[in-house]
Amino acid sequence: MPVVVGTTPPPGPIIPTPDAPLPAAYAQPLLTWTGWTGDTWTLGGDFSSMALLEADGRGGIVMPPLEHYSDVSATADGAAWQGYSVLPRDVSWPLIIIADSPQGMRDEHRRFMTTLRPDQTGVFTVTAPDGQRRSLDLRYVAGGEGDFGTNAYGISWIRHSLTMRAYDPFFYGDEIVSAFKYSPGVNFYGGTPGGFGPPFYISSSQTIDTATITNPGDANAYGVWRFTGPFTSASATFGSGLITIPFSKDAGEWIEVNTNPRVATIIDETGANKWASVGEDMVRFAPIPPSSTTNLGVTVVGAATGMSVSFTYRPKFWRAW
Repeated sequence: MPVVVGTTPPPGPIIPTPDAPLPAAYAQPLLTWTGWTGDTWTLGGDFSSMALLEADGRGGIVMPPLEHYSDVSATADGAAWQGYSVLPRDVSWPLIIIADSPQGMRDEHRRFMTTLRPDQTGVFTVTAPDGQRRSLDLRYVAGGEGDFGTNAYGISWIRHSLTMRAYDPFFYGDEIVSAFKYSPGVNFYGGTPGGFGPPFYISSSQTIDTATITNPGDANAYGVWRFTGPFTSASATFGSGLITIPFSKDAGEWIEVNTNPRVATIIDETGANKWASVGEDMVRFAPIPPSSTTNLGVTVVGAATGMSVSFTYRPKFWRAW
């Protein structure tokens, strides 16, 4: 039997040192939990917190559960696929809380467990080494029963196998904003000082601007439009969607339109519902499809300095990375 001899020895383990930190390609994602109380813990990626997720037993942060739908006929074999839906996901947390004394462990345990509520959500965030973040809203389900903990070698700890649930199963990326701002006219003659006439300006009663956006997520995204005055009227298009604001707004006043079908609100700066002021034929909501380019268009009549329009959305992902 021939013997294969390598001419280059295999590389040794990569060991970080203060002078040679761990390369980004070998770094672990940073896991953080922000409870409904606002308290935040680092659960993985470094050791800056006394509440950590152990490596073994984590689950529910890659693909979500799916439900497929199909039609079956007695006259045909197999089934006709009709579509799917993404179901709520359960996330498994093998949690360990560590402190240097039994009292310290109980204090930290109490503070952490206070954030676990079935009627409140906290935010579980996974930050990749390149800085990209994805967040999932979670509610407590089970696993916090536990015991009174253990103490050995001057260290106290308690373990829980927690189950958390995301009724909205998508990880959300950071907000993506497209902004349109009014640009005042250009001095036509040069004006004074140093010009050849009065400071006339070229301007238009109608401002039109366009942009394109690409949704990097795995699912349809729905955005929020904000129209800030002054303007006489305004409208926006987004793919097949349309929004028309048929009334005026003064400087600093605004109208906000949430196109998410589960929200579907039109409010002003006072919080007032403005649906009655906008006809049904003036609103046509549409999603921003994933992995494709969508055209945005803005038309504003009577724009002046200070007017702006923004479109903000968060991409939705199936996975934490």
